[in-house]
Amino acid sequence: MSAAAWRASFAKYPALGFVRRGDWSGMSAAMNRSSVVEQTRAAQTTDHLRRRGEFRRCSPDARLLPELSDALDRAREMPVEHCGVPGSFWYSNCGRRIQKDRDPARPAQGYDDQLKAITVEQAIAEHGAQAELDLKRREHEYNVAAGVAEYGGSPIATVIVYSPSGGVGYEYPVAQGWTRDRVVRRVTRSGPFYGCALDCGSDGRMDTFVKVDCGAVRRVLPICSRCEDRWRLGDYAHVYYDLDFERVWDDWHQATGWPDDRFL
Repeated sequence: MSAAAWRASFAKYPALGFVRRGDWSGMSAAMNRSSVVEQTRAAQTTDHLRRRGEFRRCSPDARLLPELSDALDRAREMPVEHCGVPGSFWYSNCGRRIQKDRDPARPAQGYDDQLKAITVEQAIAEHGAQAELDLKRREHEYNVAAGVAEYGGSPIATVIVYSPSGGVGYEYPVAQGWTRDRVVRRVTRSGPFYGCALDCGSDGRMDTFVKVDCGAVRRVLPICSRCEDRWRLGDYAHVYYDLDFERVWDDWHQATGWPDDRFL
């Protein structure tokens, strides 16, 4: 880098100026004030609510299981297809409460127009007619934020769901209004994803996934029921491993209208 380019970079990265002067405490303070550092810190902070109000990373013991550790290594080598946000504003955390009174004979509520109508109706009932205009404004802000998340180049948390039979991972940004958990729920139910990540030979459609937090990335690995049973009932039944699963057959979220995470 030329001297001119080095000096020009000080405006964008003020901490570099302190490095040149050997002022390490000043560098540390400047880094803590940096918006890039703050974005990176936020991206790497977990948003996974485990239990009793406790936020912890998904599957902290993943590396203790040899097959799962190998699966993570294979997943990291797979090509990644970058995808957009997994749904519209109406699938995100937009204020919708749990739908407790829906007719169980009807299909699960999962279409944009249905979710929008439910959300607007609830908001007006709770906050008055002005709430509809507020939702329109928030929808516009969401669309702008989603574009920034997809193309802005800033540090942001992502979710990668793997399809081992195809040898590819699908990456989704965790944009405004989403959490990693919500992205996983939406994407895995929009599937399909084929092949067991544990390399056991099962190549059908998977409906169980292991979720593993790796810094700002959550890796979501499909596994077959045979391998899951072996973990629980066979080879490792005598040892407790702290793993987090997503099971597609659990349709509670769709059935109750994709409520906000705060109501779960």
